[in-house]
Amino acid sequence: MKKLFTVLYLCLSITAMAQTDTAALGAGATDMVFYNATTKVKTTASNEDWQLAFGVRSAIPPYKTNQAAVIRINEAIGVELYKSPAQKVSGWSSFDTTGWRGWQRMHNPDTTWTIGAFNVNKDFGNDYNYGWGAYSFGPHSVIGDSSVYLLKMQDGSFRKIAILNLQYDTAYNFWFDKLDNTDFTAGQVRKRPYSNKMFAYYNLDTKATLDKEPAISDWDMVFTRYNNTVFNSSDLSQDMGVLTNDSKIVFAAGGSTGAQTCYSGPYSTYINVIGKTWMASAAPDSLSYFVADAGTSQTLYKFAMNYFGGSYTGNMAFTIAATSCSTTGVSDIQGTQPLTVYPVPAADVLHLTLASDAAYDADLLLTDISGRIISRQTYPIASGQNSISLSTATLQSGNYIISLTTATGKESRMISVIK
Repeated sequence: MKKLFTVLYLCLSITAMAQTDTAALGAGATDMVFYNATTKVKTTASNEDWQLAFGVRSAIPPYKTNQAAVIRINEAIGVELYKSPAQKVSGWSSFDTTGWRGWQRMHNPDTTWTIGAFNVNKDFGNDYNYGWGAYSFGPHSVIGDSSVYLLKMQDGSFRKIAILNLQYDTAYNFWFDKLDNTDFTAGQVRKRPYSNKMFAYYNLDTKATLDKEPAISDWDMVFTRYNNTVFNSSDLSQDMGVLTNDSKIVFAAGGSTGAQTCYSGPYSTYINVIGKTWMASAAPDSLSYFVADAGTSQTLYKFAMNYFGGSYTGNMAFTIAATSCSTTGVSDIQGTQPLTVYPVPAADVLHLTLASDAAYDADLLLTDISGRIISRQTYPIASGQNSISLSTATLQSGNYIISLTTATGKESRMISVIK
């Protein structure tokens, strides 16, 4: 039975005094800094020398299949991705960019590491569909759908690119070239050399695969420049903020929490809970963030941002304190599979799906991150597959929390809404 993240905590002791530290991203935030909250080790890597990031983790059915075939772009340096509405690999040499500004522009969601720009057309009802292609049981590979994409580079030049396949879950194969067909390259990124990482990075100029991350078990959050999808759906902002490892869950406590060391949640698996929200506040340290280990929720860190030195220095100062907390009643929703929420982010409507082996009434609560109740509704859940549609048409762009509660448990998700 899957354990839920929204739990009650019994605070036992504070195991360490709060420490103040600084992540130095460099002038213009040209670097990304991976941070280990336990060891305080910081790993700095350039955020300027890559255009593509390929997910290298294996699929873990049924809920972590997409992490195996996620492909992201480096929007932080101005890389843009557009999908041709009709052109296929069969017409590679005659790829026509007429009207490209009207093509679908594809973005990385900033709520998850498991969906990238190449995955945004994924069929969320099919675990074997990855947007750019689908898993084929015959060759045991993800086969690309033959689409050709236009990639605008950070210097304003263009490349055409097609993702051919993910062969045996071992290697991505792809083509890319300049538009005048003078630099054709059959690229490949193998997973095995990066098996303990989240991504392998690729530079289209040097045609090299780059190892940039520490081991996935060695960092909790990354201070970085990224595309903020909550800002504006047509002209997204490149912001500097904090994204968390998806092995962590986070709760943002609205207002000053003083000496509060443990928090009952609801915790979120979204990686942008810290994000840049703190930067918009007149007093950045007025928000406290509680970081726990997903699944176990045994160790929490109380995290707060102190100041941002601006793009001139790229310095972000923060305070972090380790706290020992133990669960006092980790609850399950009996007989229910975890709640699935899509699309991420949402615009006018949000869809929720779950399967149950029993009938019951569920309470669906929608709040903002400070806990203010926006809506509350009761839905009858039937035995079998259930679908709920929640209108988000009247919501402003931002982050919200939805909580589904029954007599036997509670499950929560943070959602993003963009307009």
